[in-house]
Amino acid sequence: MVSMTHADTLESIQSKLPRQIMGWTKGEEDRFFDDRTIFEYINGAGEVYRAYHMKRCLSRRYTAPNGPAIVLDLFDMGASKDAFGVFTHDRDGEILDIGQGAVYRAGGLGL
Repeated sequence: MVSMTHADTLESIQSKLPRQIMGWTKGEEDRFFDDRTIFEYINGAGEVYRAYHMKRCLSRRYTAPNGPAIVLDLFDMGASKDAFGVFTHDRDGEILDIGQGAVYRAGGLGL
């Protein structure tokens, strides 16, 4: 079976991310994780991503002098059906009218 995608690579997306936005500045170096190292980052929830064939994750932290950090995690799931599986795995939280079914819960926003 041959799989083809026209999606940007995480490195391509990384190069387009802003270094600063509305007072938040890119903090430490971006980090990349694969299906083996994801547990170093999200211990306990890594198995969900592995179950849906996660390829890689890019994590970027933005910091501001007078506010909490914002963490941006981008996942390459390889296939839209796997991305949808992770997205719908846990839908608890407040449904927001942004994106396509966004959910806010305990400091996290899922889009």
